[in-house]
Amino acid sequence: MDNGARFIEKARALGQVGPGVTHLEFTVGLLALQRPREVSLGEVENELDNAMIRIYLAGIRVGIKPD
Repeated sequence: MDNGARFIEKARALGQVGPGVTHLEFTVGLLALQRPREVSLGEVENELDNAMIRIYLAGIRVGIKPD
């Protein structure tokens, strides 16, 4: 088992990552959240960033349901 898979298994054991989430999906989600915006959102930018991170983490805890 590689380090990424071990990381996900430990997080899953702690209830922080739900079923079906792979290390790649977890990492790509984080990268997408940190991608620079093409426009400035001014005063709401930090608030929006925090909200998006909370939504992402809530989704990761639930996991990915099979189609």
